[in-house]
Amino acid sequence: MPSVASDRPHFAHWPKRLPRELVIPETSLWFNLEAASARYPDKPAYLYFGEALAFRALKAQAEAIAGWLQKVGVSKGDRVVVYMQNCPQFVAALYGVLRADAVVVPVNPMNRAEEFQHYITDPQAKVAICAGDLAAVVNEANQALPVEDRLEHVIVTHYSDAMPSGAIDPSEARAPAMDAWLRSTSPLPQGGSARFTRWPEVIAAGRVPGPHTALPDDLALLPYTSGTTGLPKGCMHTHRSLMSNAVSGQWSYASPEVTSLGVVPYWTCIPTMIIDLFASPSYKSFDLSSLPYVSGGGAAMPHAVAERLRDEFGLTFVEGYGLTETAAPSHANPPSAPSCSAWASRTLDAIRAWSIRSR
Repeated sequence: MPSVASDRPHFAHWPKRLPRELVIPETSLWFNLEAASARYPDKPAYLYFGEALAFRALKAQAEAIAGWLQKVGVSKGDRVVVYMQNCPQFVAALYGVLRADAVVVPVNPMNRAEEFQHYITDPQAKVAICAGDLAAVVNEANQALPVEDRLEHVIVTHYSDAMPSGAIDPSEARAPAMDAWLRSTSPLPQGGSARFTRWPEVIAAGRVPGPHTALPDDLALLPYTSGTTGLPKGCMHTHRSLMSNAVSGQWSYASPEVTSLGVVPYWTCIPTMIIDLFASPSYKSFDLSSLPYVSGGGAAMPHAVAERLRDEFGLTFVEGYGLTETAAPSHANPPSAPSCSAWASRTLDAIRAWSIRSR
């Protein structure tokens, strides 16, 4: 057996009182929402421009989506495309697909019609859930395909479906152009072969799904690589592999009281975003006091930027490493020793090298 020093170099710097191993729950990802809604039914799961979506309501939306999906023919293992910007509907759609025992295919909303065709044909999807401003893209891509390869049903949501209907809290104010875009609605595409249904109709129908039968080793997520050396390739992730990332939040001192900021599609953030933050003329007025720290990857965090983030907002930037094949994070510095620490950077480099050698 290799020594601890050579096999696990990070243990030499491991934070005290944190376990070195985690026991992964033998359940599906859907059980996480089911348990949270039972424990904290009225606690906000998401805040979207000041509008709260409680765990109870999130679970109800997901179940209504699952029931609708099963009614239109989605069965266990079928792929369902989710194509929208960050919003509560993204989360409800994801859990709805999982509740239906199906597989989520998340697609970057920057993809256009020609690119989007690949995300229909490659996973052999027959149903998609998209934002209103992308419905025309979906329809254009779908109509360009042979009939046998096309989507059959599409749920369309508008960002305003989850936004406050009344006056906006001044702290949530947005530029007029941004507010107009968020509140805009688009007509459903006409004349295509797929049937387009509005999100509120799906939720209001309240269809009850059948029993949830997904097991830990069943496929749950099929995210696609960037396709730099060819067409994007789907990376197969089971409930178990994603659960390991979900529970690893314990190593980041996560708890029900922690607030997270959703930036890159519910992931983390990248150093460029922090640089952009400081480029804003009004950044000093931003209230980030609810965040315990900021984490990210994709590139090395400049030492000067990390120090400025700490000095001006009291936030540490916790640097990590990951890739689509690992469902994002695979390694990360602990919050107690983030990227601005010299030894933390050396340790992360050693872990990366060890990971590459072990492939």
